This record gives sequence, C-alpha cells and structure tokens, in this order.
Amino acid sequence: MIKRTAIISTSILSLTGITQIASAATPAWLVGSTIKGFIASYDWTSINNQFSKYNQYTLTEGGGLFLGTPTYDGFSVAVEPLVQSGLGLHASNQNHVSRTLGPSVTALGQAYIKYHNYGTTFKVGDFELKNTPWNSSAMGIRLLPMTFQGVHIKTSPMTGLTFYATRIFRFRYVNQSQYNRGTVYSTYKPNILDRASSGFLSVGAAYNGRILGDPGIKSNDSLWFWDYYQYARLYLAQSINSVEMGSIKAYLAFS
Repeated sequence: MIKRTAIISTSILSLTGITQIASAATPAWLVGSTIKGFIASYDWTSINNQFSKYNQYTLTEGGGLFLGTPTYDGFSVAVEPLVQSGLGLHASNQNHVSRTLGPSVTALGQAYIKYHNYGTTFKVGDFELKNTPWNSSAMGIRLLPMTFQGVHIKTSPMTGLTFYATRIFRFRYVNQSQYNRGTVYSTYKPNILDRASSGFLSVGAAYNGRILGDPGIKSNDSLWFWDYYQYARLYLAQSINSVEMGSIKAYLAFS
C-alpha cells in the first residue's frame, strides 16, 4: 500500500501468514494452535514541517509473531513479541527521525489468558483492542500497533447484539517497549510528561441486524461510554439505518 499526501509519503509492505496446526503427525495437545505474524517496512518522509520544524526521513522495519495455544475447556493463552528497528539507517541527528518510528522497540506486545464459552469472551493481560471506537489499537498506528493492559469482556446474548466492557490500567504506545501509566498526551506534550493516568473504563453495546421484520430496516447501531481517569469522560451514540424499496435504497444516520 502506498499513501501520498501533501504532508508525508509512506510505503508499507506487510506479509501475514496464519497456520492452524492440525495433522496426523501433530501431537494432540498442539492441535488447534495458532501461529501468525507480519513483517513490515514503513518509509516516512515529512518535508513541509507540519509535525516538526525539521525535514524527517525515517525508514523502519519490524514485525511480530503471534503464538496461541489450543482451547482447553474454554481457556487459551497467547503471546506476541514485537520488534521495530531502523537497522542502523536512521540519521544520527534525531531531529530528522520521526519519534513514532525512530526508537528501536523490542516488546511483548500481547500476553494474555482468554476464556470463551456461551457467546462470552473474557480476556486478561496485555492485548490489542479491536472494533471499539476511540481506543482501538489501530488508532495512531505506525509500524507497530498500540497494545493495552487490563481486562476485556465481550458477550453476544443474541444474533447481532454485542456488549463490551473494558478496564485498562496501562498501555504501550507504538514507539514504546514497556507498558506505562502515561497517555498519548503525555507522550507528545512536554508540559504534562509526568502526568500519569489510572487508565480508563469503557462500556458499549452494538447491534447489527434488521428491525421490523425481513426485509425491514437494516440497522447498525452503537452506544458507548468512556471514563479516561484524570482526563475526560466521553459519550457516543450512533445509528446507521437503510431500507430498500425496489431499486431505491434510503439511508438515515445520526451520531
């Protein structure tokens, strides 16, 4: 993928492989294990000084390897080490190196215990957050994703309806090797570098399905609350609805 804007040009090459271990020669205790990973290269060029008063040229390589055990009575364990390095190609003057890609990173990005049964998933440890607005691991991503340390619960009592609850205590930003009680604000704002956070609490509900029968109205709705301790409380309600009338499709949405 190549992305070009007036501010930066970036190029990313990612190779991903997923293996579900299952064969006649595989020991029974390994059947169902998961091995997946990625290798990526990120080339950042910033020459109009929006993010820095210096021109920046940063080529960084890295990747991760995810190892997951089979599920035993609903329980499984997973780890994912992450690595990022400039391979000695970065400029000696750090003003010309993007802070999000400049440091070499060796981190245990994910290390968690998961329990899944009866449509409910409990996850405890270090993990990525997905499908949640405003605190997703995909936000602010460079070469490596953000990861979070805490407890995450997801349950689906019926088709199309999902409830979420998350309590995060610490996080690891894209250019950090260790988990900490800082925030993205304290990463970039020198005047609050020492301002720690107790993490955040989030709860949400999402529905994706049809209402008023079939075909009825196709509806995609969500309701969220976040308490970012020492910083802010946030609320989000959004709904996207569509109905088809022959060759005409009408939409109604709000957020």
